[in-house]
Amino acid sequence: MNAPDKRDEHVEEWIVNRKRAFENYIKRKSYGKKVLDNDRLDLEDKENLIKLRKRIGYAVLGVVCAWLIFVSSVLIAQGLHEIDISDRVIITLLTTTILNIFILLKVIIKSLYPDQKDNP
Repeated sequence: MNAPDKRDEHVEEWIVNRKRAFENYIKRKSYGKKVLDNDRLDLEDKENLIKLRKRIGYAVLGVVCAWLIFVSSVLIAQGLHEIDISDRVIITLLTTTILNIFILLKVIIKSLYPDQKDNP
């Protein structure tokens, strides 16, 4: 649990530093009100995007954890002979779970390290 807290602190620190840098930039330069409003809106958009990504990440983590708990409970119940599920169903359940986790990992890595052509 310490790692996400550290990351959250770094994100919050980055946001505060960006706000300070923007405010210092405004104080040094005297641009028109329209330019300042656009820059401020861009900074707010980036902050909101970071917050949205964080919320979506936690939601996906919750869904994946719930799914893994469900699959684990089905396997334990099957092993204790509390439920009777055919082998084909168990194999399908495990296969789809493993594939979903690998696909989710690929999506996360792709979003963390996008291709240069995707992010000019």
